[in-house]
Amino acid sequence: MRVAVIGSGGREHALVWRLLGDGCEVFCLPGSAAIAGSLAVRADDDDSIVAKVLELAIDLVVIGPEAPLQRGLADRLRSHGLAVVGPDRKGAQLEASKAFAKQFMDKHAVATARYRQARGHDQALALLGDFGDGVVVKFDGLAAGKGVIVCADQHQAEQAVAQLCANYGQDAELVLEERLRGREVSVLALVDGKRALLLPTAQDHKRLRDNDCGPNTGGMGAICPVPWCTPARLAAIDAAIVQPTLRGLQAEGIDYRGVLYFGIIETATGPKLLEYNARFGDPETQAVLPQVGGNFSELLLATARGDLAGLQAQLLPGFSVALVVAAHGYPERVRKNDLISGLDDVETPVFHAGTRHSGTDWYSHGGRLLAVLGQGQSLQAAQQQAYTAAAKIHIADGQLRTDIGNGSLAKRAAVLFSGRGSNLAALLQATQDGPLQGLLDIVLAVTNQPQAGGIAVAEHFGVAVAVVPSKGLDRQLHDRQLLTLLADADIDCVLLAGYMRVLTPTFVQAFARRIVNIHPADTQLHQGLHGYQWAWEQRLQKTKITVHLVDEGLDTGTILAQAEVDLSGAQALDQVEALGLNAEHALYARAVAGWLLERD
Repeated sequence: MRVAVIGSGGREHALVWRLLGDGCEVFCLPGSAAIAGSLAVRADDDDSIVAKVLELAIDLVVIGPEAPLQRGLADRLRSHGLAVVGPDRKGAQLEASKAFAKQFMDKHAVATARYRQARGHDQALALLGDFGDGVVVKFDGLAAGKGVIVCADQHQAEQAVAQLCANYGQDAELVLEERLRGREVSVLALVDGKRALLLPTAQDHKRLRDNDCGPNTGGMGAICPVPWCTPARLAAIDAAIVQPTLRGLQAEGIDYRGVLYFGIIETATGPKLLEYNARFGDPETQAVLPQVGGNFSELLLATARGDLAGLQAQLLPGFSVALVVAAHGYPERVRKNDLISGLDDVETPVFHAGTRHSGTDWYSHGGRLLAVLGQGQSLQAAQQQAYTAAAKIHIADGQLRTDIGNGSLAKRAAVLFSGRGSNLAALLQATQDGPLQGLLDIVLAVTNQPQAGGIAVAEHFGVAVAVVPSKGLDRQLHDRQLLTLLADADIDCVLLAGYMRVLTPTFVQAFARRIVNIHPADTQLHQGLHGYQWAWEQRLQKTKITVHLVDEGLDTGTILAQAEVDLSGAQALDQVEALGLNAEHALYARAVAGWLLERD
């Protein structure tokens, strides 16, 4: 198959690399010195691109960047009878206009955040009061990944409005959007006009610096697949976002044949769509394509022909990590013409973006310069390979995040218990096939009672058990022993499951806002032990169970979730307890999952 890839960046380099692997004859227009089969044409000269594609007798065209899609290049190529992966101009509006996209989401019941449109600085400021503590300010048009500012408060939002209006005009079209909290995941789909074939999930890292600090960028690295985006979560994304989008496209008469990128945030209440892109993402493509097996070019051709029925994408085992190396000053004032050395020493694929070649040397010529690929059977192995390779590349004052993928690893948890371990069992089961799968790894179960029934529960699940007896031991000394144990196990968070001791301030401070408890009552009405006995003695028809963070008070921490328990049919205390425990087992894992998703 003869394939033309339109574009010149790291995404297009990865596409060419993957298609060559399928045995295709590949040309890249305009490409670059780093991309095989590159042919010099002006990137914005659609007449020359169309003429060259026709001259080459191309079987399939894959359009990489957003700008030519917005200009209608796919429409022009299709008018000559060519098979094209890329939507028409109307379909490209899903990315080209944030307002169009939000209106589309609303109209077709795609799960998304609440929003308002504003024209210009003054109207935007007047509408900020419609939002609470967090708001996202977006420029309506294309902005190369730099037109979105996430704000923590009204002051930051006012600054964001001023900045975007300074960049794009005082009458710029803006979209103000409710800030959602959760974990982001990118889902790339091949869409043939009627069906969507989902590619392996990816997670981009937008902020410039480690720990998601610094300004937004076009992306500083990506991983594929995303460990916590389980089949159940992907099915929920498909139902709440992908399928309503497909129905909407058909209802609007948009014959969308190309890649549709869903930028999604997984919240405690389910997935919500942040944005559409009308093409392959960058740098997600550099991480996703190495994980797609089989003949990828045939999937692309079927997409262009509107015939994906019965086809599936093959997910290869293991993980990929793409690390972006950026130039000094990116994303603001980018410095060019710095020498890039060490590339010949790298044994893994390196995809070029903002580089230029002169003589025998490579130099910086843009913001994001390279994407260094690492692969491995585990995410940690892929990270190690990518960072080992990137360490061989040298550029003066180059920028590289050191934590790509870390946020996708499951948190290491310890469960503290004193009794039979029924909540411990529910939590452990939820890490295997429930809401905690991929989010939490319970590596240690700790009890203060040597005969506790929960010991057998932990052993059944293959979890290490530690017995730290508390009888006759000073509370401070006991908790210091616990802290040493948890530090040795590299524990990130602690869950209490029927732990019949009050933690000392020293322990609480060591795990500040990282201890979760489930309480058998409404913490506003009853604190301390024997919540079910209290409800029975009060002859309550209904009670509540509460999942909350632990602070230095007695059951006074921030409430994460509550569930109501109907006690109207209970005839004895043991029936009250049974009803409460059933509710506890369902609520605890779900509440902890929501907390993990939305932790800052």
